[in-house]
Amino acid sequence: ELYSSDAFLKKIDALLLSVYPSGTSPTHRAEFCEWIQKIKKMKIPMIVVTEHFVGGKEQVAYESASFLLKHGGVWAGLLTPECA
Repeated sequence: ELYSSDAFLKKIDALLLSVYPSGTSPTHRAEFCEWIQKIKKMKIPMIVVTEHFVGGKEQVAYESASFLLKHGGVWAGLLTPECA
């Protein structure tokens, strides 16, 4: 609840999502998808990173991975959250 509140979202400059190596995120959860859509509507920059690649290469082929990109996410690839 805290992270989806308007008060919290108005205080942040950007959102960094560290996702699974396949680029996937919990898009099976309706509240997560609604949260991402709210972030897009508020025009909060969303950076998507992963710390590992599957099989040593980048993979953003899954539908749940493309969901983030379709909703304004920018794929930064292989980065630790600290570097991003």
